[in-house]
Amino acid sequence: MKTPQLFISLYKGKTIDYDGVYSSQCVDAYKVFCKWIKITPYATGNNYACGYWYGREAVKDIFNFIYSPTELKKGDWCIWDFGSSCSSSHIAMFVDYAEDGYGYFFGQNQKQDFKGFCTVKIKLDILGALRWKNWDKEEKKEYMNGIDISNWQYDLNLNNIDYDFVIAKSTEGIGWVDSTCDRFIQQAIAQNKKWGFYHFARPENDPIAEAMFWYENTKNYFGKGLPVLDVEIQNPNIVSWCYKFLSKIIDLTGVKPIVYMSEQSMEWRYDWSAVVSLDCGLWLAAYRTEEVINGYNISNTWNLPTPRSWKFICMWQYTSNGRLAGYNKRLDLDIFYGDASIWDKYCRPSLAEPVTEPIETPQEPTQKPIDDKPIEEKPSQNVPIEPVKPNDSIFNMPNWLYDLLKFIASILLPLLTTLYVALADTWKWQFTKEVVASVTAFITFLNGLLAYSSIEYTKKRGGK
Repeated sequence: MKTPQLFISLYKGKTIDYDGVYSSQCVDAYKVFCKWIKITPYATGNNYACGYWYGREAVKDIFNFIYSPTELKKGDWCIWDFGSSCSSSHIAMFVDYAEDGYGYFFGQNQKQDFKGFCTVKIKLDILGALRWKNWDKEEKKEYMNGIDISNWQYDLNLNNIDYDFVIAKSTEGIGWVDSTCDRFIQQAIAQNKKWGFYHFARPENDPIAEAMFWYENTKNYFGKGLPVLDVEIQNPNIVSWCYKFLSKIIDLTGVKPIVYMSEQSMEWRYDWSAVVSLDCGLWLAAYRTEEVINGYNISNTWNLPTPRSWKFICMWQYTSNGRLAGYNKRLDLDIFYGDASIWDKYCRPSLAEPVTEPIETPQEPTQKPIDDKPIEEKPSQNVPIEPVKPNDSIFNMPNWLYDLLKFIASILLPLLTTLYVALADTWKWQFTKEVVASVTAFITFLNGLLAYSSIEYTKKRGGK
């Protein structure tokens, strides 16, 4: 979604010489805008900013023409002629009205001591203004903000933060089940928020075996939440592996999971056309800054990821260093390019034909769900989804040992998790898969110990 404020946020403080002539000029700012809205910057006719007004008929299909300075809106590109208050011809984006016949304008080459993008006050003696015809259309597009989480955020209470959707880790490989998954999902359901669940791929395993493991542990989620295949480990056969995995899930559920991967190390590195042919959406991870991002704010991330195999992305993870009020630790922040109805189309194959655009008009269901039973518009709290259970190996020990280990786990788990996250942030590419597997297996075991009360544990062992 493009808005005037987003353009200002993306380029504020930057210095751009678009055409490589005379350093960063006001016309470079307008050319940057043209590229941003995906049109070719056109010639002025006289090489001066005022030429954009005198030659405006060339862009009458793209811009509306505003003749009165009293009818300006934020986002209009205003143009001054020679001899105006700007002394030379000038072009800049209108931001707001000021007092005494002045306005605030965003552009380049507006200060003697700084030629980059900034906002200054200029007199409204303009020739006229160009207004992009798609502003209203763009501003009507819907999007949602959310997070993706796992057992690393075991202490997160979703009731304390603001979010439109949450995606929780459910499984990994053929042996890991995240014991925090269902707790997060049930919290989201209770709040009537959108939710999803993801499987972390281990391409050293058989793809069909992994698909079956994911399905068996999360079968009650399909058709209700958004399923995601998390692809992070490079492998020469990763594309064919994912194709087999996803094909199996589609055969089992009728749902097409979206695929999560990084922009450069995954999506740009391989030819994903086989996976694209399955009509599975793309969720890209692409970080433009390492700085802390407070709230759902993409102003410092500068540009949307550009996929090579897919035509567009449905979701963007723009930071792993986000902060939200109500939780004082790092979070992955994401933006979903669509409203709640588009989200549902990815979750439930009965709601629409394959999604070919990130935003489209919702359609009524044309067929029954895959299980031939009616599905409510929102998951009902009165029909709980079967939780994902921890590994049952913890039930093979006597009660006294369970109580002792549970006490130790309550102390050790927060310390171990915090330490491992800190190390992963610093040396995340230096961990071997064996180290990751060993640590995650141990953390899974600790989570399993904490998942049950002593009474529940006794019942699980067959006691009274």
